[in-house]
Amino acid sequence: LAIEIYAERYWKPLLLDEVVELSPELAYVMMDIGVNSGIVRPVLFLQRLLNVLNLNAEVYPDLTVDGKVGGMTMRALRSFYARRGSEGMGVLATGMTGLQIEFYVSLAEP
Repeated sequence: LAIEIYAERYWKPLLLDEVVELSPELAYVMMDIGVNSGIVRPVLFLQRLLNVLNLNAEVYPDLTVDGKVGGMTMRALRSFYARRGSEGMGVLATGMTGLQIEFYVSLAEP
């Protein structure tokens, strides 16, 4: 039952079947953030990082940072992967973890 709940509430809405094909590490980090912070937050983090790592919109059009995972975000992720490969996906996963930590610190600050 727990697996079904996680699949329906987190894995599927985050389109992690597509992400895991490019990077199991990134899919894991997105799932972890989604479970602990809601499914919008990992998408916001991903969109922000994809924009920052986009070489001034050279690789793909900059994304609207809206927390909605869809065709544009997934196309940008695939373009990023095509350009940077698995090493780049590791950079994304590390960046996502950093943003997650920063988010948690901001919650704990007075």
